[in-house]
Amino acid sequence: MPTYEFQCQDRHRTELKQGSSEPRPASVVCATCGKPARRLFSVPRIVVYMDFHDAENYYSSPEGQAEYG
Repeated sequence: MPTYEFQCQDRHRTELKQGSSEPRPASVVCATCGKPARRLFSVPRIVVYMDFHDAENYYSSPEGQAEYG
């Protein structure tokens, strides 16, 4: 579920988790001061996990050798 970050005029930040099928809220208010908040642009966080032994086996395989020498 994506998390969106909002900021009010007083620079308080608020996070909102919202499913992709849910409609966007018309307005979001700051949880601290109650003023209207705008959505901030943020880079999505992507986590890639590779087990150390899998990586070692990949780089010593023919496919890994062809790609990384």
